[in-house]
Amino acid sequence: MEATSQYDIFISYSRRDKAFVQRLHDALKHSGQIAWIDWFDIPAGSEWWDEITEGIEGANVFLFVISPDSLASKYCADEIMHARKYNKRLLPIVYRDCDEDFDENHWAHQLLRSHHWLYFRESDDFEQAFPKLLKSIKTDLEHTKTHTRLLRLAIEWERRDRDESLLLWGKNLEEIEQWLQAGIRKEPRASELQWEYVGASRKSEIDEQQAEQHRQQKVIVWLLALMVVAVVAAIFAWHQRGTANKQREIAELREQAANVLNLLSTPDTTKALILAIDATKRSEQHKEVTSTVESSLLRALQQAKEITIFANSEDTSSAIAFSPDGKLVLLGDEDGKVKLQDLQSGQHKHPLEAFQDAVSSVTFSDDGKSILAVTQNGTAKVWNVKSGKQKRPQLQLGPVQKDITQVSQDKIDRAIFSPDAQKILTVSANGQAKLWNSSGRSLANLENQNGAIRHAAFSPDGKFVLTACSDNTVKLWDLTGERLKQFDGHTGEVRSVAFSRDGKSVITAASDNTVRIWEVDSTNLRSTIQLKAEPLSVAFSPDGKRILAGAADGKIQLWTLQGEPIELLKGHLGAIQSVAFSRDGQQVISSSDDGTVRVWDVQGQDQLKIPPALPNPDSGVAGVSLMALSCQGKWIARLSETGEVQLWDRQGKPLKRANLDLRSKHADRQITNFAINCNGKRIVTGDEKGNLQLWNLSKQKSVGIPLAAHALPVTALAFSRDGKQVASGSRDHTIRLWNAWSWESGEPIGQVSRIAAPMQGHKGEILSVGFSANGTQIVSAASDGTLRFWNNQGQRQGKLIKGYVNWFRSVAFKPDASRVITGGNNGLIRLWSSKTGEFMATALTRHAAKVPAVAFDQDQQIVSLGSDGSMFQDQASPDDLVRKGCYRLRAHPLLLAPRSISPESDDAFMAAAGRVKDTCDRLLRK
Repeated sequence: MEATSQYDIFISYSRRDKAFVQRLHDALKHSGQIAWIDWFDIPAGSEWWDEITEGIEGANVFLFVISPDSLASKYCADEIMHARKYNKRLLPIVYRDCDEDFDENHWAHQLLRSHHWLYFRESDDFEQAFPKLLKSIKTDLEHTKTHTRLLRLAIEWERRDRDESLLLWGKNLEEIEQWLQAGIRKEPRASELQWEYVGASRKSEIDEQQAEQHRQQKVIVWLLALMVVAVVAAIFAWHQRGTANKQREIAELREQAANVLNLLSTPDTTKALILAIDATKRSEQHKEVTSTVESSLLRALQQAKEITIFANSEDTSSAIAFSPDGKLVLLGDEDGKVKLQDLQSGQHKHPLEAFQDAVSSVTFSDDGKSILAVTQNGTAKVWNVKSGKQKRPQLQLGPVQKDITQVSQDKIDRAIFSPDAQKILTVSANGQAKLWNSSGRSLANLENQNGAIRHAAFSPDGKFVLTACSDNTVKLWDLTGERLKQFDGHTGEVRSVAFSRDGKSVITAASDNTVRIWEVDSTNLRSTIQLKAEPLSVAFSPDGKRILAGAADGKIQLWTLQGEPIELLKGHLGAIQSVAFSRDGQQVISSSDDGTVRVWDVQGQDQLKIPPALPNPDSGVAGVSLMALSCQGKWIARLSETGEVQLWDRQGKPLKRANLDLRSKHADRQITNFAINCNGKRIVTGDEKGNLQLWNLSKQKSVGIPLAAHALPVTALAFSRDGKQVASGSRDHTIRLWNAWSWESGEPIGQVSRIAAPMQGHKGEILSVGFSANGTQIVSAASDGTLRFWNNQGQRQGKLIKGYVNWFRSVAFKPDASRVITGGNNGLIRLWSSKTGEFMATALTRHAAKVPAVAFDQDQQIVSLGSDGSMFQDQASPDDLVRKGCYRLRAHPLLLAPRSISPESDDAFMAAAGRVKDTCDRLLRK
């Protein structure tokens, strides 16, 4: 390529910031950077805009100086648009603060918000900030320079009517194609024009090569040769077009799947889910990429939990609440407006009379029938949710303050109803908490002598109040204002508190970057969770099993009560000011300093209705019943140490009960494992001495004689789908295959019943074995952290899958044998390609304990059994996953009106969003 970048940087700015830009330019020049600025580089009499666009196209980096004037400038917006058109690298720097000048509906402003800012304000140290700017400019510089050189060549080709003489050839073309592939995930990304230019170059070179071949063929008798060549060329062209189109579509799908994974590492997870659904539907005709695309969809479903998003005022973003039934969202803003919105449709329910000043807090009554909204000045209104009418005259919680200083000190930051809606608790900016009756009469003051009160909450029975205090303590009060208890342990100011639903536990968040869980009665600390950023708001799930915290870094995290992370909710770009669970615990609402309110899907897996109080199904423990799943997860079987066998279906309905005389066949040896066949009529048992025995459940008796299968305890057993074969695994590190029919027919045990030689290769205890649906393949999982594949002759095949020791506790084939699922000691379900050994994704299900049994059912859903007696089913088929994604996105504006949320998105995403919307409309109508 001959074209080179003319400039290192193009500086876009407002003339009113010229003095600062001059200083910046001088510093860049001194550092060896060549900058394009319009006061130097536009010759007199030239076409002004043409020079501007040429400067942008020829620069490696587009630097935008943020100030109120540049944000208001149409010319600056046009410059940003041109840079965005060609995917130029954008570096915003802030010279003058202008938070209030950002327009949420202005695509250029939203584009600037999506990038990291560097600060060069008068209050900032220029000498400290400038090296950071240089570092950003030089990041991946060779990639950026190549992007600029290729862009200039492509633009010149476009402006000269796509002149073929300007195309790339030979080594230059190969190098650029390699650069495009290597830079798929890098920024700046290649623009559509650059892709077209390279594609045209490759097509031109291929055409030239084919033309040369045709010229050489003219040495043959020209007439016959011409006829033959014409026919062959037509067929070849037809085939090539079909092949080229297919390869192009496959390459696009691979790139789209890679883009999904890239977006999942950013706040744009919802965009990733839309692209993943689109790629999954488009891949239905391209089985070559099915595994890759479905993997990206699974990961998107795990991370893209946002259901919808509402714009809200930045200054009062904490004024949000869920209705108890989880169907409505209440929002208050700095303009004094209170909005009641339907969560599914996003529509306003009722017009509510506005206040004169900013709303600081909104809440629902515990029965969901009333709404309370309080302004910073203490004015309060209560509305009827159903009618939207004000229930009683406007209340004044405290004296009206007219002096601005006093208003600032005494403004109400938070107000909540008591559970019976007869009392109101307020927390003011001056650190005071007060109780009022529903008529606005003061009942009690909660006075903390050693510091201010920052947050408060009613106990579920409404008899107590919990306060977060600036003296690093949490205090419990009765309704007369008497302090009853104090929780000590935080080393920083406590920011947020919440009661569990049963009132027995409280959760607290403090500036020491910890979240703590306490017992109310004893004030004992149950657990501490250390965060990387300061937690600002916390909540208990309604069932008391999960805790939620929003932090200053914009992240929202769910944990178990033991402090184990469950999931991370990403999307906000500013500090989280408030979080709350819906009453059913399946949704979370959050508000942030980024000016948005978001609703998230945090529902658990579909837990099946299994029999209550099932014993621990983990095998190999003396005195504990064993549990097993049939081959399609259709039956749940339990075998007690006394020989009692019980079967249930997945709805918990008892199906069969039998008593087996285990002692007669296994003597006094402990039963270490068992398996049930697909029709629920046979089981096979294994004991601590390595013996196997087949049983007929209907007749409640043994079949044949015991089989001395292994020298050490039997630790894994499985039937083939047709019931003709049994696979056994042991602590002797081997798997053996047996003929169940010859066993059942009474033939002598030994070589007749054994189908193949021992399968050897694992270096640890065999934990699980499974058959493919047609019985020709076996998969085994061992304590050495590996999965191995075998044919039914005992020979190794396929890829060895290496994981970690805790990853593999159980294993099963998908019906088409294209992949396997594994259950781990850490409760995770993972999917793997059985052909390539590639890890695909972690399933949506996670158990709280190890997973000793997994299966695919007839609908390709994953069924898993936990050692704590839990049982879950999870979607695994592409159609089910797409339907799940559509249901989550059903009210999201990024799907319903993508231009309103993401105006800077390219045409490719808009087209994908349109296709996904059509798909989801069809699926959700069914």
